[in-house]
Amino acid sequence: SIDRNIINQAAFAGQYVADNQLESNASSFHIAEFPMPARDVEAAKKILADAGYTSPVPVEITLPNTLSETRVGQIIQSTAGEAGFQVTVLPLEYATANERLFSGNFDVAMSSWSGRSDPHLNLNTVIGCTRAAVTDYRGWCSEDAQQLLNAAVGESDHAKRYELYRQVAKIYLGEEGVISLYHPSCIYGAGAGLDGVAIYPDCIFRPAGVKPKA
Repeated sequence: SIDRNIINQAAFAGQYVADNQLESNASSFHIAEFPMPARDVEAAKKILADAGYTSPVPVEITLPNTLSETRVGQIIQSTAGEAGFQVTVLPLEYATANERLFSGNFDVAMSSWSGRSDPHLNLNTVIGCTRAAVTDYRGWCSEDAQQLLNAAVGESDHAKRYELYRQVAKIYLGEEGVISLYHPSCIYGAGAGLDGVAIYPDCIFRPAGVKPKA
């Protein structure tokens, strides 16, 4: 019922990248086999009906009270409503939102992750069974995915590591315990008098090599 492209256009003026995977599309470990699915309202209605739910299905989204995340929540509220969900958006101050999350007091929780260059630091942080979200947020994890993550972090061959992460993606995309919506874009400004400015996929600025133009 979610339209990631509408979220990107309406909330971020099309400057972000709509995607269904936890690993950035800029990464060599983004799995080409699993492209972002198009929105299918009728399929979403059928899933609800097959599961025995009668529309409207109430769902509350807990999220930090920021302008961008509240806007995303409101877009989900509107689009999911067309599929039979009655979505309530609950924007909370950060500490209050965390208190609800740590107590497991939520239907759906929305948060962001800044991202890292290595896929293990992304995937294990977000879906690993040892992450704080499982222990404290009573979140979802897959022991099968964790075993694959453990194997991948010690694998140096790119093709073999890609295959392990492909299997991980197949699990989390199939079970949908964690749903990815988009990847932020790195937007920086630099003075014309600087040389050596480089932008990295993890959006962390590294000043090494930056100097005034000769």
